[in-house]
Amino acid sequence: EVDVIAEQAGKLMPLEIKSGRTISSDATRGLQKYMSLAGQTAITPTLIYGGSDSYNRQDIRIISWKESGNILFPHEV
Repeated sequence: EVDVIAEQAGKLMPLEIKSGRTISSDATRGLQKYMSLAGQTAITPTLIYGGSDSYNRQDIRIISWKESGNILFPHEV
């Protein structure tokens, strides 16, 4: 399960949203499963969380909620 599937440039980007300030080891499980099923129709799985750092983990982009506007509304920010 993923929380949101956003369309960008004809591709589907799965988003998982977590309120916590830290990311548990299983927090990306849904994104990993989605990517294994979606194949080339999906791009850049992204986890938005309540913390302040942004980084990549296992080919998944993890971003702070403070930067989420850049992902959700790229043409308006």
